Amino acid sequence: ILVQAAAYVIIPLMSAYLAVSVCSGVSPFLSSCGIAESVKNTAMAIMGFVFTMFLGLLSAQTAVAAAADTMGTKTVKFLVSSFVPVAGPALSEAVTTVTASVGLLKSSVGIYVLIAVCAAALPIIIKLVLWRIALNVCALISSCFSLGKIPVLFKSTDSVLSLLIGLMLFTAALFTISLTVMLKAGGAV
Repeated sequence: ILVQAAAYVIIPLMSAYLAVSVCSGVSPFLSSCGIAESVKNTAMAIMGFVFTMFLGLLSAQTAVAAAADTMGTKTVKFLVSSFVPVAGPALSEAVTTVTASVGLLKSSVGIYVLIAVCAAALPIIIKLVLWRIALNVCALISSCFSLGKIPVLFKSTDSVLSLLIGLMLFTAALFTISLTVMLKAGGAV
């Protein structure tokens, strides 16, 4: 349900945000008049609600035991919380559960599940991060040349990619935890 909310509500809202931003960035006669920001804020509010529900489900979850807070876990929590918008705080709280899930995935089936999740998510996340770097460089260069609305266009596209990275990380974490619960319930772990 949570992933479907992202697919059918958040992604279309972010597409609308990007469309309004592109139109206002390209046309000198059109101004977004706050429409783009209100669409973005609505998408972020829905995303925050979905991630809050995810955390509520995680806290109610008793099948996956919490791992001990090590320095590595604390570092990962800090990095996720700092660099992922909206989903960052939710994902940083879920890091402990994901770590416990990975700890439980010691069987051969679990290792293949973990490899499959990484193989599916990492290329997309890396591509999105590279796109964000390229967009930020373009925004910086266009700002240096005083190109008007073009840096705003790059920043708008960057914020959409940032939210997509958050959604990808959320989906990978949810998938890992769900598979661990299923494997544990089935006796494979």
